[in-house]
Amino acid sequence: MLQIIVLCTVPVVGLWVSLEVLERPHLIAPLVVAVSVLVSLGVDLKIAAGSVTAYPADLLLVLIAVSMGIGLGLGRLRPHRPTWPWLALLALLAVAAGRGIGEFGLERASNATRALGLFLVTTTFVALQRHHLRRIATWVGGSLVVGASVVSVSALIFLARNGLGTYGTDGRRALNGLGALLVAQAVLVTLPRRDLSTVTRWSVAATGVVVLVATQQRTVAVAVVAGILVLVATAGRGTRAQALAGLGLGAVVVVVAVGSLTGLSQSVGEAANEPFRRDSTFDWRVKGWVQLVRTQIDDSSIDLAIGDPAGEGTARRIRTGGQLGEVRASAHSQWVTTFLALGIVGLAIWSAAIAWIVWRSARLRLPELASWYAAGATALVFSVTYQLSADQGLIIGLLAAAAALGPRWAGADPAVLSDPAVVLADSP
Repeated sequence: MLQIIVLCTVPVVGLWVSLEVLERPHLIAPLVVAVSVLVSLGVDLKIAAGSVTAYPADLLLVLIAVSMGIGLGLGRLRPHRPTWPWLALLALLAVAAGRGIGEFGLERASNATRALGLFLVTTTFVALQRHHLRRIATWVGGSLVVGASVVSVSALIFLARNGLGTYGTDGRRALNGLGALLVAQAVLVTLPRRDLSTVTRWSVAATGVVVLVATQQRTVAVAVVAGILVLVATAGRGTRAQALAGLGLGAVVVVVAVGSLTGLSQSVGEAANEPFRRDSTFDWRVKGWVQLVRTQIDDSSIDLAIGDPAGEGTARRIRTGGQLGEVRASAHSQWVTTFLALGIVGLAIWSAAIAWIVWRSARLRLPELASWYAAGATALVFSVTYQLSADQGLIIGLLAAAAALGPRWAGADPAVLSDPAVVLADSP
C-alpha cells in the first residue's frame, strides 16, 4: 500500500514542482548549486527503488527537463537560433542514452549520462529564458555565495585537522576542483557588486583567496587569473581595476606571510613543480586524452559521428611512472567528454555554441555582466581539464541568453521594469 501511495504521489508532486520552476525559473539556481555542493563534498545520497537507484542529480534532471518540455509545448519557452545548438546537443545525448539502455541497461546508461545530461539540461533551460534573466542572475549569484560558504567551511575544517601540507597523490584534498571553482566564482561575482557593503565584499574575497591558496587547485588558480583579466577588461571602471589589483597583491601577501610561518611554502613549491614531472597528473591526463581520442577514431563510423552509447566507458591503459595500468576515471575534460559522448557532430556543435557566446559577449561587453563574463571565463578554462558540473550550466546558459538579447537582456523582467534607471538605460 505504501509503495502504491508513493508511486501515485511522486509524479503529482514532481509535476507541480516542474510547473513552479517553469513559472519561477530562478528557483533552479539553489537546487542545482546544492547538488553540486553535495558532489563536491562527496555526500552520497541515493534512493533505491527495486533494481533502480536514483540520485539527487537524477531527480533534478527530470524536474528541469519536464519543466522545459512543458514550457516548449505550451509556447512559454520559444527556441530561437542561439538555442538550437543546445537542443541539438540534448537530442544527441538522448540518442546516446537510448543506445546505452538497449546495450548496457538502464543503471549503467544512467550513470554515464547523469553529469553531462544535467549540465546540458540546465544550460538549455536557462538559455531559453527571456523574461527572468536578471532575477535568475541574482539567484545564481546568491546560490554561488552560499554554496561556496559551505564548501569553504568544510575545507577549513579539513585543513585544521590535517594541516596545510596535504597536497600529494594520496587523494587527500581540502577541496576538489569543482568545489574550488565554486569558491572562485563566488568571489568574482561578489567583488564588483556595489549594492553590498565594502566589508561584505572584501570579507568574501579574502576568505575565498585564503581557501583557494590553501586548497592548491592549479587549474582553478589559472582559471581565476583568466577571470580577473576578463573582469578588468569588461568592468569599464578604473576603481574596479584598482580593487582587483589590490586583491591580487593581498593574495601574494597571504601566500608569503603564511608560507613563512608554516610548511605551506614547501607544498606550494611541490604543486608548482608537479606539472613538469614526467609522472605528473597533467601528463597523465594528456596521455589519457590521446588514448581516448585514438580509440574513438578507430571506432565504428556511427560512434565516431554521434558518440558512443551511454555506458561505453572511458577506460584506457596509460603508462605512469614506468608502470602500465588501466584507468577508468572520467576523461577529465569537457571537450574530450563531449567528443566521446556526442561524437564529431556533438563536438562541432558544442564548439560553435561556445565560440558564438564568446564572440557575442566580446562584441557587446556589457559592464553590468562583467562578473558573469569573468565567471564564464573561469568555467571555460576549467573545462579543459575537468568536466563541467550543473552549476556551470547556470552560468553558461545565462551568458547564452544574455548574448542573444544584447543590451535588453533584462528589460522584460517585471521586477526590472519597475526600476526607472534600468528602463531608461534599456530604452532605444
